[in-house]
Amino acid sequence: MSRIEKLLLAAQEGRLTRFSDLIVLTEAFGFVRSTAPRRGSHHFKYTYPGWNGFLSYQIRRGGEAKTYQVRQLLKTVASLNLTIDRE
Repeated sequence: MSRIEKLLLAAQEGRLTRFSDLIVLTEAFGFVRSTAPRRGSHHFKYTYPGWNGFLSYQIRRGGEAKTYQVRQLLKTVASLNLTIDRE
């Protein structure tokens, strides 16, 4: 099982806690960062080609991902029928 697959399983089981892992998983599904965080900001926006929505992430103190953002990613991935990019 690859690292990405392990991260996906952890997210599905509610065990994904590191913000950096959320970013890796988001990008593995083909989402692209649409804006770089402004100086002093901790907000990250991701879009997907052909999708009008966006995912907005904010890092917590201690480098943790917010639980609702992980659920939001999983729900979006399911609704768009996305699979992990294997480039």
